[in-house]
Amino acid sequence: MSILNSFIADIFEKIAVETASLARYNKKPTVTSREIQTAVRLILPGELAKHAVSEGTKAVTKFTSAKALSSHLISQMVLSQTPPFTNILSKRVLCLVKAKISASSGCRSGKEEFGQTCDRII
Repeated sequence: MSILNSFIADIFEKIAVETASLARYNKKPTVTSREIQTAVRLILPGELAKHAVSEGTKAVTKFTSAKALSSHLISQMVLSQTPPFTNILSKRVLCLVKAKISASSGCRSGKEEFGQTCDRII
């Protein structure tokens, strides 16, 4: 197990060093998936690089879609009238967010209504 761990650590270090070099060469302050993908193609041989790039692209796509989905679900919960929260603190935060939305849209009665609801929850 220790040999496999050393192997993975060594490959990770090589990819990280090459990625940093590519970012420096392109005068970019941040490392993006493009630099990592290029480093993987430079370090790993042939078919192994193709599979690694494919799996990496799949992981980034899955992460991005999950992040977008969670943002969408949170916005739906904030805007819905019946939140599915059970935690009292979460309900309080939701009320305050709704009050802020109502206040920013110029709805004073909504702000008062949500403020009273928030006070009743706590």
